[in-house]
Amino acid sequence: MERQYKKSDKEPEVSVLVTSYNIEEYIEECICSIFENQGTPYEVIVVDDGSSDATRNVLERLAIRFPLLQIVKQDNQGVTKARINGLLHAKGNYVVFVDGDDYVLPDMLRVLMDAAAENGADVILNQAYIRKSGNQEDIYESGIDETMCHGREELKNFLWDDETGRGILPNLWGNLYRKSVALKAMQEMPQDVRYAEDEMFLWSLLHFAETIKLIRTPIYVYRHRANSVCNTRQTHFLRDLDEKYNYLYNLYFDNPQIKKQLAYKTVHELMSLRFLDGGAIEFHMFPYQVIPGGRRIILYGAGQVGQSYYRQIEVNHYCEIVAWCDSRFEVLGDDRIIGIQEALSLASYDYILIAILNERMAEHIKQELVDKQKVDEKKVVTYQPLPFVNYLNLL
Repeated sequence: MERQYKKSDKEPEVSVLVTSYNIEEYIEECICSIFENQGTPYEVIVVDDGSSDATRNVLERLAIRFPLLQIVKQDNQGVTKARINGLLHAKGNYVVFVDGDDYVLPDMLRVLMDAAAENGADVILNQAYIRKSGNQEDIYESGIDETMCHGREELKNFLWDDETGRGILPNLWGNLYRKSVALKAMQEMPQDVRYAEDEMFLWSLLHFAETIKLIRTPIYVYRHRANSVCNTRQTHFLRDLDEKYNYLYNLYFDNPQIKKQLAYKTVHELMSLRFLDGGAIEFHMFPYQVIPGGRRIILYGAGQVGQSYYRQIEVNHYCEIVAWCDSRFEVLGDDRIIGIQEALSLASYDYILIAILNERMAEHIKQELVDKQKVDEKKVVTYQPLPFVNYLNLL
């Protein structure tokens, strides 16, 4: 006989927040697995991030079967904003995040809530999960022992180990968070980052949580899909990596150990980029935080900085380089590079980006453009580039 799912008179102790986007094949298994959990009063909130397939139809059918299921619809805004939306609707003191293409075991909520009750922790981070790829299932663990941490001074030792290249699991899902702590951390961090946003959230938690408990119980099934968001090449990988690095660096400006771990982690991610092979030391991060996406720019400078900027934009198409110029264009022997006067006459532009490593030289070029070429000063961007070697100097 099938279980009856009725609304309870008890207020939920925990809110299970599910995010969904075009996962009509998987969302039903996900929701049904959550409702197999018993004991702890809970609610389930699904935030659909603008699905264009049949996901919403499946959810509406499931809402008839499960009265505790609440559906929140929004235009496509990304997973972080979907999670914040879920948090704002949540009634529980604690929350658990679940991705809509995964599923959970029947004792997930009991395990997490028991751990919180035992220690009074703000956060329960589960260092084990089941990874499913096709018909193959494996248990994945961080290798970190169960322990109780009191704030950043203790948990910082587990963020990232540069010798092993491992640290606490970077997944946001399958853990338990005090709602007030999760909401504060998520609202403070950049919300348009789509690469490693889970990890950025977890690292920022140290700043807001008083107590964190690490456990190792595989109660969450992560479905590895080749075409899922986290396994698809991110168009703005470098912009996101830069924004994440700067946010966390500023958050822990007064903590040398965390900054060192952040630097190691960032170097590890940079070295994973195929187009940096053989040229990592000459790599300079494009100033994503000062040039809005989709703008038309004239790139001034064809040295190491300019070449690094050009290669990044060539790969991710973050903005449009309408002209690439250099004062030495005649001797460079590259048809792509022209003089500044020709560039100004050929193309309309939003910004001229000075891609020069020497800060004084960059300012001198800017002044010449304003004085001699009558360029609007507001359209000339000088930015001290952050080379790869600067990350290494932080280690």
